[in-house]
Amino acid sequence: MKTKLIYLLMIISTVSFSRLQAQTPCVECDPNSSTEGTYATALGKSTSALGDFSFAAGTGSVAEGIASFSAGTYTTAFGNSSVSLGTWNLSEGILSTTIGSYCKTTANDAIVIGQGISENSYLTNPNSSSLLIGFNSDKPTFYVGPSDGIGRTGKIGIGDIPSLNPQAKLHIYADDNEDATLLLEPSNWTGGKIAKLMLGDSSYWLKTGNSGGFQFNSSDSFTMRVGYVAKMLINSNGIDVRGKTITESFRLYDAGNPPQSGYVLQTDALGNGLWQEAKKQLTGKNSLKRLLIYRIQANSRAKQI
Repeated sequence: MKTKLIYLLMIISTVSFSRLQAQTPCVECDPNSSTEGTYATALGKSTSALGDFSFAAGTGSVAEGIASFSAGTYTTAFGNSSVSLGTWNLSEGILSTTIGSYCKTTANDAIVIGQGISENSYLTNPNSSSLLIGFNSDKPTFYVGPSDGIGRTGKIGIGDIPSLNPQAKLHIYADDNEDATLLLEPSNWTGGKIAKLMLGDSSYWLKTGNSGGFQFNSSDSFTMRVGYVAKMLINSNGIDVRGKTITESFRLYDAGNPPQSGYVLQTDALGNGLWQEAKKQLTGKNSLKRLLIYRIQANSRAKQI
């Protein structure tokens, strides 16, 4: 039995070796490729693995940093432990990564993904510990900045943020001669779905739909300011306008004390107003501060006279 097992293993080994001999070699190195670093590897055509433990593959790729990795067409990994994949990429920073074409890092731990324009117009990330993404441009479309460490998160920029320094958790910066726009679009707008923006928590929101108009909600009050000065306050007590109100017409109506033909609106010293018969006046502690006389129209609209 033992002899038969040995014969079987010899047959399997012979067949396997014959198949390997018949296959085309899977690796073929160009005479122009070079490996100068210790335990370095260069595969393909005219590639160079110059750093210790580096790897270069493809055409004209260079892995210069220690333990760097460069693969593609004329990609270069300069920084130690850097990675460059694609076409005409440059990873200069330590532990930096470029993926795509004409991408470049100039800082440590920086990442670029996308497509630049040419050797003269790289898509470049100059910031450490950050991610930059863009296509067919030397400017980024998307940027994620560095965080401050454990338990913290970075800021996000959309567009060519000045100095790649977002000023908010999400900073949108439009191109020259382009409006900065943000669209919240439900997939079924005509079917009753809404667009809603919540601020702080679910008690404060702005929303709109295909029907129902524009709505806003506040759990306590809403203040409109001009130059940091409150001009209108809306709360459970009603609307408080600070300043002059200019309008062609308006309607004042109190269900508990509805106006009738010939009534006038009188106010006390506190500014509280009531509809009164024309001959009556507010007396006692609530002395009359001013008297506004309105002509009550048939359509319940009052105009100041």
